[in-house]
Amino acid sequence: MSIRLVFQSNAEEMDLATCLKHAERIMVVAGAGLSRPSGLPTFRQDAHFWEGSIDQIATRAAFQDNFAQIWARYERFRQLALDAPPNEGHYALARLAAAKPGLLFVTQNIDERSERAGHSLEQLVALHGSVFDVKCTNVSCSFTTRNNSRQAIIPFLTTSTRTSQTRDLEHTPPQDPEVPTCHLCNCAKLRPGMVWFGEVLPPVALSRVERWLQEDDYVDLYLIIGTERTPFMQDALDLGAKVAWFDIFHPDDDVDPGDATWIVSGDASETVPSLVEEVLQ
Repeated sequence: MSIRLVFQSNAEEMDLATCLKHAERIMVVAGAGLSRPSGLPTFRQDAHFWEGSIDQIATRAAFQDNFAQIWARYERFRQLALDAPPNEGHYALARLAAAKPGLLFVTQNIDERSERAGHSLEQLVALHGSVFDVKCTNVSCSFTTRNNSRQAIIPFLTTSTRTSQTRDLEHTPPQDPEVPTCHLCNCAKLRPGMVWFGEVLPPVALSRVERWLQEDDYVDLYLIIGTERTPFMQDALDLGAKVAWFDIFHPDDDVDPGDATWIVSGDASETVPSLVEEVLQ
């Protein structure tokens, strides 16, 4: 593990492990880089799996343009997520949360690996929802359900997606009428239940984060793991947080670290457990 000190607020060099060991209020924001070592593809690094860009895959407009094709891609990911084990990074964060009651873990991942690693749900906010959720495309309809089974929402996808981990579907899904309509309003199609780009984040999730930020007048640390997206970072900085980036930058990169105090390079499934072990020993 390589930890690079980027910024010093005093004359003494700060140690991330020591800072984390003594920290009480910690916000952790994680993204796809945390789950990729478990074999789960990301939008940006594994475009071959998704067969398209974010705009073509992860937007409401993309779904409306081709319902069945988008369902096929997410169903393929869901089938992988049924079997992909949490990695040591997920388990380490669960252990850290158990040892730090003041920690809030905000995950942007939709794969539920952190939940399966035993992370306390009271300390976890799934900001973008879950690939196991299904909901109605009608924003006025409240229908939601879960699908944790091997059976796909679109039945013919069940066998074809399970035998393909990249892009080899047995046949091209039809546009209609295979995509089912909502069981409640009976007028709109069902869609994957996670939050797509350009959509409003769930009010319940946002409320939980806002309440945590308002509970006290300080935040000790803001840890960013496997993502370049930094929700609530400015709020944490305003409350005095130091910032550490994991699994994004490398020591030789010519990048602007922004408000980072530390940059931790390397695979998050290795660097996070190494740090947590040092902190909790």
